Amino acid sequence: MSIVGASDYGPTSAAYKLLFLFDSLVGMSVMSLTVTYLMQVYSALRSRNTVALSVHAQSGETGDAAELLARWGPRGRFDGGYNNLSNLAGEIAAMKETHHFYPVLFYFRFEDAFYAPSRLLLVALDAAALVRTALDPRELGWLQESAALAELERTSALLLRTLNQNFPVHDATTVESMHSPERWRVRYWQALLRLREAGIATRADADAGAREYVERRADWEPGIEALAPAHGFRVDQVEHPEQRRMSGGAPKR
Repeated sequence: MSIVGASDYGPTSAAYKLLFLFDSLVGMSVMSLTVTYLMQVYSALRSRNTVALSVHAQSGETGDAAELLARWGPRGRFDGGYNNLSNLAGEIAAMKETHHFYPVLFYFRFEDAFYAPSRLLLVALDAAALVRTALDPRELGWLQESAALAELERTSALLLRTLNQNFPVHDATTVESMHSPERWRVRYWQALLRLREAGIATRADADAGAREYVERRADWEPGIEALAPAHGFRVDQVEHPEQRRMSGGAPKR
């Protein structure tokens, strides 16, 4: 590559002329593919960070899924919030595919915890679980049955599974876990109160909702706890502090 058109050194026989031509084509192709790959990686990285920053801002910089839902459905109106949910589902689906095509993305880490994929997935999966278990199906059943919510659940779960299975994360069965059904129940009641403050209709049989929430969270929480340390973060850095604090029981209804 270094001598193509840059000196008087060149082939004289037909065979060497063909060799030089082939060598030049291969060299230019490798260089172009390398530059294109790097550009695609940084473009995908920027997109991932943009999604993470958007979710962080929409949740009032708290990383709390209940706060995110409260801002998506102010006064119980999810007309505009549905678009936010649908857009987030599509962006996470795109993120899943970019990690599939560009695995090196996994190794990029930023100092702010809200950029971590574990933080983004935690908020997305928790928001989906709260929509399923905390909202009143009589008024907001259309949201619970929407394709956008199903897409958010499935693509987030697929991305979490991809990161946990294909990269050097801690084994979810051996990582020191801080989860407990009691803490998750407390978390559910705290989220329920925040949703009610926002004027969002919540389900009447909240006890059944709490049980369902605990079951859903048990499916993906170990994966989050295994993924966060792989990016250099403790779990309490990617999870909203309120979710880590045990209050000794469920708040009054």
